[in-house]
Amino acid sequence: MTPGVYTFSSSAQLTGPLTLSENGVFIFQIGSALTTASNSTVLLQNGAQACAVFWQVGSSATLGSYTRFQGNLMALSSITMVTGANLTGRALARNGALTLDTNNITPPSGTCKVDASTSSAAGSGSTVGAGTTVGSGSTTASTPGTGSAVPDSLLLPGLLLLIAGGGMIAVEIRRGYRAR
Repeated sequence: MTPGVYTFSSSAQLTGPLTLSENGVFIFQIGSALTTASNSTVLLQNGAQACAVFWQVGSSATLGSYTRFQGNLMALSSITMVTGANLTGRALARNGALTLDTNNITPPSGTCKVDASTSSAAGSGSTVGAGTTVGSGSTTASTPGTGSAVPDSLLLPGLLLLIAGGGMIAVEIRRGYRAR
């Protein structure tokens, strides 16, 4: 898959390898749950970087045993990483717990440099895993640090995501304040 926004109206399941190719921003918007089968993998090639992959999950995410996952996993409810599941990226659970069992979470290394020319590519409607189809859309995010904003649709309610200098900071927005 190439950089872009991919939308699932309800749940999504990863049942094997998913290859993300090319430098740019990948956004996966999942209406409810994300589940990965045991030994599933997210592979990065041709300049794709874990720091530029965002998984917005409308309820809970479960990474199956020995899954090798990449990117910033943001769930409205909870995240469960089953035995041996590993993440290169970040795990943020808004209203619930992050449950771990013999796992490794490694922040992406180095500076996140995203090629602005590919970060506005459209999703292709490709198939992920057995019978799971992602929709199409276009990315509105571009190179972090150039003044471009992360699209509102990437954010979880009450959570402000800031990207600066290759790092990501999540800030809770309290009542009475609005992000602009």
